[in-house]
Amino acid sequence: MAEPVSIQPEYDTFFSYDSGRWLWDEEEQLHKRYKRFNVDHLHQIAAKASGARRCISMSKLNEGNSNKAFRLVMDDNTAVIAKIPSPNAGPPTWTTASEVATMDFVRSLYTIPLTIR
Repeated sequence: MAEPVSIQPEYDTFFSYDSGRWLWDEEEQLHKRYKRFNVDHLHQIAAKASGARRCISMSKLNEGNSNKAFRLVMDDNTAVIAKIPSPNAGPPTWTTASEVATMDFVRSLYTIPLTIR
């Protein structure tokens, strides 16, 4: 059974694409990038992954064409970046696996601090 999505009005901007415009079929393009998800559950996962007790704030970062990125700040002042794939990007398993593989490749070449959890 799928996780229920959060319906609080303050979360509405998290679900919509608002980083660009289209000259053709804009309504359809926006619909393809609309993604509801359980914000409260994301807060819990991010807190657990960072070792914090709870998430105290969440803000939407610039989104790409195929995902939404968020910055979640925890009660111990650590921050977590979370990405939610947009429906137009393809199967989430593949898009996420591709991003993890890219991060792993970059980490093997450079000394950039990256953590994959």
